[in-house]
Amino acid sequence: MILLALTLLGQGTMATAGDGPKPELIGNMGAAFAPENYPPAALRVREEGLVVADLTIDAHGLVVGCKILESASTALDEQTCRIVMSRADLFRAAKDKRGKAMIGHYALRVRWSLPGGDTEFHEVAHSGSTISELTVDADGRVSDCRVYTMPGHNVIPDIPCPPSVAGLQKAVMEHSGSRTPPRFHYMGFTDRIFDDGSVIHDEVPEGAVVLQRYRVNFAIDATGKAVDCRVSISLSGGGVPHGPTRCEAGRAFVKDQIMPKSGYDQVQWVYQILPPSP
Repeated sequence: MILLALTLLGQGTMATAGDGPKPELIGNMGAAFAPENYPPAALRVREEGLVVADLTIDAHGLVVGCKILESASTALDEQTCRIVMSRADLFRAAKDKRGKAMIGHYALRVRWSLPGGDTEFHEVAHSGSTISELTVDADGRVSDCRVYTMPGHNVIPDIPCPPSVAGLQKAVMEHSGSRTPPRFHYMGFTDRIFDDGSVIHDEVPEGAVVLQRYRVNFAIDATGKAVDCRVSISLSGGGVPHGPTRCEAGRAFVKDQIMPKSGYDQVQWVYQILPPSP
């Protein structure tokens, strides 16, 4: 398996083209730089290293420029820019004092590592929530997909629907006791809370049923790594397994001035059976 380490700096510590308002990272950069995106040309000659780039983000939140400030190799540099410039769900545009969207810059650091290298994924330790929604028809067609973050109900634009959610459809069918695949609306809540903060989404939306709810508690060591992960499953149905814990994922947090000592992720999957399509 190819292992990729990714370091994100929200505000950036290097010199960029401006010191004004900064764009906000709202997308999953870890998913964007998944191991399968390691460039084949770099694999063949076993290239790895740190790429530092100054990204230009336009008023629509799109990456329109990618200037390499520190190079690892041509293949790794080009792949870094190719990935961020091909996605429309990573950033929210910077805003001026009047709240108008404007062009801004984002300092990105990506450490590409071959097998056996550093596998840490660094992110800022801020509490928040991500909510995903979709509708599944009885024939398996998926529609009305959207993802947004809280606080602020910030919608991530242009989220494509997955081609298939057969596992989720089967779980909902078994959990609901339906003899045939039902049409349903799904919502997934992931709350990441640090220290003694309260969970954001503990109540089930009206008319919805909990398919699964679990929590992963973890401590944070002096280097920012999540350690001592403990999974507690309060509700589980349909044989749905929980995802990898933060410890299993090898993730760490960027060291900040005030580093929390602990935290937890609470994941809740809910669904609501809908009338058949007309």
